[in-house]
Amino acid sequence: MTLAVSDKEAVREIQELIGQINVMIYSLGGIASIIAAIVIMNVMFMSVSERTREIGTLKAIGATDFQIISEVIAESVFIAFMGGLIGIGISYGAVYYLNMLLGTPGFARITLRLFVQSVSFALLLGLIGGALPARKAAKLDPITALRYE
Repeated sequence: MTLAVSDKEAVREIQELIGQINVMIYSLGGIASIIAAIVIMNVMFMSVSERTREIGTLKAIGATDFQIISEVIAESVFIAFMGGLIGIGISYGAVYYLNMLLGTPGFARITLRLFVQSVSFALLLGLIGGALPARKAAKLDPITALRYE
């Protein structure tokens, strides 16, 4: 049994399929973003924990809460930036491989806009992921921090 499908119906079905694929991709990207922010936060909590004595020393010699927060957030943003660049590098490889596999150069591509958005989003994740650990570091009591082992 053969079904006849008009061009309009075929285009509508393809557009619907592409829409569903986009929803899945954005959902996976959202989940990956949440996980990335949690991982960055975990790394920064560990960094603050390992550098408790250093932070205590800085506070004891007069470092302000803003300076401590700035240092921790700068480290967090740097880690996220490097992760974003590595992700973009892997994406370039995947796009190249996909285009070779399909035999259609230019089918998938990474534009300058996409590059800028990706790096900006990575920086935002670093900022969000570093905010709580930075606040914890700034609130450390210098005397307690210097006794920390």
